[in-house]
Amino acid sequence: PDEKEIFACEYGNKIGRRQRCAGIHYTDVIFESSKNEKLDVLAGRFQDLIMQKDNAFKFTYLDTKTSKVAISEKAIHLIINCTGSINLDHENAPTLIKKLINKKYCVPNSSKIGFKVNRDFETQKSLYIAGPLLAGNVIEENPVWHLEHCGRIIWTSKKIGKLLI
Repeated sequence: PDEKEIFACEYGNKIGRRQRCAGIHYTDVIFESSKNEKLDVLAGRFQDLIMQKDNAFKFTYLDTKTSKVAISEKAIHLIINCTGSINLDHENAPTLIKKLINKKYCVPNSSKIGFKVNRDFETQKSLYIAGPLLAGNVIEENPVWHLEHCGRIIWTSKKIGKLLI
């Protein structure tokens, strides 16, 4: 198990950096989910994450329509990273990443591009991680890295989907 984690955190990510790709096939899912009301899209800029009493999270954001800070109406339970393989401690890491770490909602694993999660993809109760932020974990005895890989996206999405439902 220790060697699998080392592979997931170090060597797998080195291999994955040589395979990065992105395209319309990623954004199509967002647009389709939005049309089917399976995904809410807010036009704004993330400001802060706030833990609620029931272990749910809300967030504040700068609403681009009103230029005012607003609080999300619905609680969130899932964070998906779209930043690529930037180190989580990098000075240009997104504000969301910095806030998650500073508030100790999430702890980076030794890969420095993923967060430590439990077997249910949680960094803590009711806060799930999906996408590239899973890099460096061992899930069901499988080291995971390069979470832009379609096979890994499908595999982890099915597992997270069952947990969320």
